[in-house]
Amino acid sequence: MQSDETLRNETGRLLDDTCRGRLTSRHPRELRPHAAYVDICGEPSELKLNAICKRDASWYEPLVVTTGGTILDGHARWTIAIRENRSTISCIEYDLTEEEALRVILDRHRETNSLSPYCRVLLALRLELELQESARRRKAREGTPLSSNLTKQERTDVRKEIARISGVSTGNVTKVKQILESAAPEVRLALQRGIVRIHRAWKWRGFSAQRQQEALLFYTSGKSVQKVVSRLIRQHVKSEEPDLPTIKTLAQLLNRFTGGVLEEKHVIVADVPGHMLVVTRELYQSLLEGSAE
Repeated sequence: MQSDETLRNETGRLLDDTCRGRLTSRHPRELRPHAAYVDICGEPSELKLNAICKRDASWYEPLVVTTGGTILDGHARWTIAIRENRSTISCIEYDLTEEEALRVILDRHRETNSLSPYCRVLLALRLELELQESARRRKAREGTPLSSNLTKQERTDVRKEIARISGVSTGNVTKVKQILESAAPEVRLALQRGIVRIHRAWKWRGFSAQRQQEALLFYTSGKSVQKVVSRLIRQHVKSEEPDLPTIKTLAQLLNRFTGGVLEEKHVIVADVPGHMLVVTRELYQSLLEGSAE
């Protein structure tokens, strides 16, 4: 067993605070994810689970849990332990309330970026009522007349604290709240998985559900095309190839040959770096042959 000073979690973070917890063994069935974590983040991806399974030393890394059995860090290893019907799993226990547990979950995942910003904001928003109540108690201590409504400055302070806890800008906190009012389920899932950024989904918020789905499909398709195009360029284009045509050459060929098979071809716009025009060799050969006729 590694010493407490060298223990690291599944994301590689050094567990330098183990002295404040109690190292123990628990049955996986005694543990559970935080309710908010389940609602917002879902289960770990198969990709992450497979990566953990390939690490020989992963089971020497304890889960971080509360004495009540709430998982703070190690959801992927816990999922694997459940699937493999393990009888025990190493844990470091902390005596925390559910609210304190949620703050610890956010702190750990903010530093490792293992949760998407969208998920972190949603988790932090579960603390909003608590933060508002803290602001009201602070007003009472200062002798300010109590009111059910916070001032604009106090609401701003609460939003800043939510942003700090989740590791995003205050603007993104507001955008997530607005996204929740009208985002299509498919867009929310993409946000959860980190496929789409908060700002992009926020720009789609005024669309109908169908338009949002179409925008998401177009965006993800474009990302896939970009990967394919980049891979093809790396595989098939050689910098020393002597007969690479220029865009001017292609333009001249297009002017000479605009009918027939060319009209049936589709144009795909891909978000790749630089200024380039990618043409398949088959189409280029068709242009050359058509121009020669």
